[in-house]
Amino acid sequence: MSKIEQFHSSYYAVPEKTKQDAFILKFVVAIPPQKIRLNRKKGHRTRAMTFKYHVFDHSVCQNAFLRILNITKHRVAGVFQHFKSNVSVYTWTED
Repeated sequence: MSKIEQFHSSYYAVPEKTKQDAFILKFVVAIPPQKIRLNRKKGHRTRAMTFKYHVFDHSVCQNAFLRILNITKHRVAGVFQHFKSNVSVYTWTED
C-alpha cells in the first residue's frame, strides 16, 4: 500500500466527523497571510487565513491534499472556522 493510499484510508477509517476534522487539523496548518490586501470596493480584507497542507511529513499543494482525501476547500475552511469557536472538541489519536 502506498503512502497516499495509507493517508486516504486512515482518514476514512474513522466514520465520526469530529475525528475526521481532527485529522484535517493535524495535517493542515493555518497561518495569517504575509501581506494583507484591502478590497477597495468593499473595504475589507480579502483573505483571513492561508493554509499549508501536509501529507505525513511532506508539504503538498492544496489541490493534491484535497484530491487525496476527496474533500473540498470549503470543508477545510469550515473545520478551521468551527475549531476557532470550539477548541476542546477536537482530538486525534492514532490507534
